[in-house]
Amino acid sequence: MKLNLRIALIGLIALVAIGGLLRVSSPIADFSAGHKTVTLVVDFGSQSNRPTLVKRLTGLAASTTGWSLFSTASIAVEGTTQYPTGFVCRIDGWPRQADEACKNTPGVKGHWAYFVTDQRFGHGWVLSGQGAAQHVSNCGGWEGWLWVAEGAKLSTPGVAPKVDSSDCQK
Repeated sequence: MKLNLRIALIGLIALVAIGGLLRVSSPIADFSAGHKTVTLVVDFGSQSNRPTLVKRLTGLAASTTGWSLFSTASIAVEGTTQYPTGFVCRIDGWPRQADEACKNTPGVKGHWAYFVTDQRFGHGWVLSGQGAAQHVSNCGGWEGWLWVAEGAKLSTPGVAPKVDSSDCQK
């Protein structure tokens, strides 16, 4: 593994750990229960030969987190043995069990990068500073996951978010 990749992975682990210690509430997350809409994007990367999943989820509770979006969207998610809900290891069977045992983090074949965006950030993806279990999803926001294969440059999910909070009620 190249030195710069190791430094990036250590930084990612540090962000996840810090996100687990801090619970930051968003000023625009205070919408009535049952009125929150969030779009979830899962980009498996070009090496997977899998299509990107895009699911618009409605009627979500105000306390909905990025981690809980998976169950709402009926998408399987698996953490690591080391961090069961603190670090996403496998989404919808990717990476395959044969390639990643999901015991420790980070994996040797690549990792999942977690992005968010909402009306505060405009229309582009922002690498999340929190883990998905701590991030409270914002109404009208988008949450994206991108598989970053070993040696690949970090980019953003291949679907451009279209932030729209018009169906959000305060």
